[in-house]
This record gives sequence, C-alpha cells and structure tokens, in this order.
Amino acid sequence: MPPPTGVTPRPTPPDPTPTPPPPSPGPTAAEGAASEHRCGDGLCDGPEDTANCPEDCASSVAESSPDPAQPSPLYVGLSVHLEGYPLGNRRTGYNQEVYDRYAERILAYSNLANEYGMPLTWETANLIGPSGTFEPNVLHELHERGDGVGLHADLGGGPATAVSVETLTIQLRMLRTEMESLGVPIVHASGICSELDWVTVARRAGVDATSGVVNYCLKSLPLDQQPAEVRSCAGPGDGVCHDPYPGDIPDALHPWRAADGSSWTTPSDQGLLIVPTLGTIHGLYESTLPDQPHTGNQMSIEDVGVAHQLIEQAVASRSPTEVNVVFFVWSFGQAIDHDLLRAFFEGLQAHVESGDLVWVTMPDLIDLYRLSERE
Repeated sequence: MPPPTGVTPRPTPPDPTPTPPPPSPGPTAAEGAASEHRCGDGLCDGPEDTANCPEDCASSVAESSPDPAQPSPLYVGLSVHLEGYPLGNRRTGYNQEVYDRYAERILAYSNLANEYGMPLTWETANLIGPSGTFEPNVLHELHERGDGVGLHADLGGGPATAVSVETLTIQLRMLRTEMESLGVPIVHASGICSELDWVTVARRAGVDATSGVVNYCLKSLPLDQQPAEVRSCAGPGDGVCHDPYPGDIPDALHPWRAADGSSWTTPSDQGLLIVPTLGTIHGLYESTLPDQPHTGNQMSIEDVGVAHQLIEQAVASRSPTEVNVVFFVWSFGQAIDHDLLRAFFEGLQAHVESGDLVWVTMPDLIDLYRLSERE
C-alpha cells in the first residue's frame, strides 16, 4: 500500500558497496520437455498466457503464487524503455540502417538475459512503426521468445490546458491497437502520467496496468494534496518529479489498483493496476548521493551493488499476505555493458535457488496479481 502522499527524500549512500560476483557465462538451460510452440504442449512460452492458453499457463503461474503458509516470494524484473534512437517517423519515413543496428543490440541483450532465465520487459512507442515496416519485426520476435512487451507511451507530460482526457485516450488506444496489429498483445503501459485523469485514460484505452510511476503522477491529485515540490515541477523530467513513487521499501513493494487520477494513491478494489518501481538501474548509486542527477548516467558497478542491496532489503521486508515486487527501469538510450548486466543477474542466483526470488516480466506479474485477487 502506498504511503501518505509526499515526496520521499533520497536515501543515504551504502557503505560499503559490495562487489558483485565475477561474471560467468551464465547458467545452462534447465532440462525438461521440449517446447512445440503451441497451446497444449505442457509449456507456457512464447505468446501463451493465462488468458489464451490456461491449460499450459495457469499451473505455471499458480506454482509461483504466494502460499499463505510460506513467506511470499519476491517477484523481480527489469523494464527497458526503448527511446532515444533517431528511427524516423511515419511522415518522413523510417531509417532502416538505424533500426537494424537498434534491433541487433536489443536482441543481443535479450539473448544475454535469457541465458539466465531472466527475460526482460521491453516498453516502447517509437519502435512500433519501423517494426511493422522492416524485418525482423523485433517486437514480435521478443514477444515470441517470451520476453515481456508493453508500451512506453510518453504521453501527458504537457499542461492540462494543452490536451484533453479524450485526446489522450485516443492517442493511447491508437498506440495499443498499432502494437497489437504486430501480433503483440498489450496489457500495460508506462509514461502515461498527466495533470489530467490519466488513470481513466488508461482504462478507457484498454490498458490494465501501468509501471514506473513517478512523483509527477501526483499532479493529477487535488492541488491541496500535492507536495509543494510537485506543484512547482514543469514536467515529468523536472527534478524531484522524475523520482519514483512511492520510492521507499516496503511501500514500493506492493502493487495496488487505482479508481481514478484524483485518488490514485489510495488503493481501490477495482481500476488500473499500479506497479511501482525502484527507479532507473543506471542511476541507483547517484540517487544515494546529495544533489546528483540520477537520470542519463552510464551503468556502473556501484549501481549493481546498490541494486543487490535493495533486493536484499526487499527480501527481508516481504509481506506474507501481499504480492511483493521489485522492478527496475533501464532507459535505453543508455547502453549497459554486458558484463555489468551479467554481474547483476549473477548476484540474484542464490535467492533464485532458495525460492525467495522469482524473476518475472511485467505481463507475468500482471497475471500473478490477477490470480492473487481471485484467491
């Protein structure tokens, strides 16, 4: 449950920063039944989920669902915001050379993560057009291999007087339907906060969940409920407004549903699922330092150490009765050295082996949360 509305102060730096284990080639794939890439083969993979193939997927989700008699696992994932590449647009045309380089890098990162059985969640809007124009259709390929795919809509960041709920709904629905026309089902979107009722916008656009909420999202609350720092923000990337909300463990561990934009920090029985994150993984160390920007930074071994410390704290803070989640965000944009990603994944293996930690994509997590609501 989120805390009372407010802006969380930055944490103090860790001391000392632990050194992650040295990189290794990654684990080998577990032995088991071979996938036939069809519903009914006994494996929940590719485009299958609990909605379109319950016979394969319901049991796999249930196996990792919280057991009231045991400590609930910590569900962990990494969402990648695909942005910042000059891919072109529908009006001027798309740049295939840039797209090919971008797709090659994306698939290389996906391959690395899947070596560890830790598929990434990819969120984008600017890749929809070129993915439907060129081969390979990288978004469909990511979805087929079992990575998560969602929208990073980047909508709603302007003044409320410049746009309407109806316009934002049309824009978000269009992005969702364009992505789904590529064979990629969409259940979640990031980058949708606004001074307007962005919760209602998402629900009307057919989006069930949002991730990566930041303090700017508080702009839709009544003015007297907004912290002074938020009222003075010019946009979502402005200072404290880009910090994650709620921000601190344990409040940031538990998703909740929101009824509308004026009350979204208060949990509701129904509505948009809000999945908090712990911020940008390549700015975690900077976020522990005073007066340091923690966006636009290169990933460092110090960031890996802080990520591992946060996960240790989250494992120790798990609730036995709630869904416990840690998601980090990567703005790509900024490339991450492969060895640093390996070090991040390696540092999670002991918790995976103990059963304390279960890696998920965002669509996986949404399925798990829906299942928990029925229990």
